[in-house]
Amino acid sequence: MAGISKKFISKMLDNEFIRRYIRFISSIYGRVMFIIVISILVLYVLFNIIFRSVYINFINTTIRQNGDNVSSIVEGSLYYSMLENDKGMLQRTLNIISTMSGIDEVNMYDDRDSLAFTTISTEKEGPGNPDCGACHADFGTMFPSKEKSYRIVGDMPDCGITQNDNSSRYLLIRKPILNEKSCYTADCHAHDEKDEVLGSLIIKLPLDKIDSFEDKSSADFLLLVSLITALLMTFLIIFTWKKIKNPLNSIIRASEAVSKGDNSIRLDIKPDLLDDLRMVSLAFNNMLD
Repeated sequence: MAGISKKFISKMLDNEFIRRYIRFISSIYGRVMFIIVISILVLYVLFNIIFRSVYINFINTTIRQNGDNVSSIVEGSLYYSMLENDKGMLQRTLNIISTMSGIDEVNMYDDRDSLAFTTISTEKEGPGNPDCGACHADFGTMFPSKEKSYRIVGDMPDCGITQNDNSSRYLLIRKPILNEKSCYTADCHAHDEKDEVLGSLIIKLPLDKIDSFEDKSSADFLLLVSLITALLMTFLIIFTWKKIKNPLNSIIRASEAVSKGDNSIRLDIKPDLLDDLRMVSLAFNNMLD
């Protein structure tokens, strides 16, 4: 086994490309380039991580604010018909709300989490049924009972919320309908003063436009960062080539010429030469004077 390993290593070292790579990575210029490339790649990854973190928080905040606005509009639109306990007006209002841009579905549940009103057909069984309780036995525990809550759901093939359009993600808003003085003092006397939660609204908002915007923005940022990274790397490569590699090669060629007996050669010291290389060049020229 040891003999096979030695033969393999020997063949690898005989390869011209491998030898050039080893010489390159062992040189000062090669080490500098290696550090530059690794540093830029790390910087590139960090930029992407920071962007994703900040941008995702921004998108989630935007989604939540949009949900707040929509739920307030829906609740305000239904307030009068709920106060009058006018079921016909309530259903008509729900139907009108469901035609608004950015709202896919509005369902109203009673205090026992049973579907009372909906904007879509209830004749379906299983997938596509707007009655969440028919498919989810734990529906009552999926959302807080007395607080407005949000839930972003992805593609769930067996769930009715994904059967109506092509959006891959949805925002579900559950807004509890809490008992207020205007409710239990209304003429209909439908609710007692001791009742706390009269029911709830579940509003489904498609996130396809926001997701498309997020994907496009992410792609644009990735392209921009990649372009900046490529330009920065190109600049650093050219800079190190001119400022480090070329002067070092000049010193090496001059040293080889001196070793062959040519003492007339001198290094050209340019005004923009780096200080360390300037000192080496001066010392070399002084040594030959």
